[in-house]
Amino acid sequence: MHSGAHRRKMCVDCHLTNENRAVHYWQKSLDGLKDLVVFHSGRIPDPIKLSSHGEEVLQNNCIRCHETTVMMMDTGRKCWNCHRRITHLHTGIMETL
Repeated sequence: MHSGAHRRKMCVDCHLTNENRAVHYWQKSLDGLKDLVVFHSGRIPDPIKLSSHGEEVLQNNCIRCHETTVMMMDTGRKCWNCHRRITHLHTGIMETL
């Protein structure tokens, strides 16, 4: 039902730390370097899996954006375990510039 709202988000809105600008750019440069090595070496896993660090960042961003909604909920469970349609397979993805 709400997947349309997530279509307007960019990758970095969910997949990078957004609380601190310096940490955001540091993480973006490290992830970009890792992606560069993985993609140009041809070692891309199929399907692409989220790392444990990536899961933590994604969970924190879900809670940050939906803070008032999840205030009274158990935030120990991963959001995407229940909200399976909020994935790359079922919503549009946007490029980052």
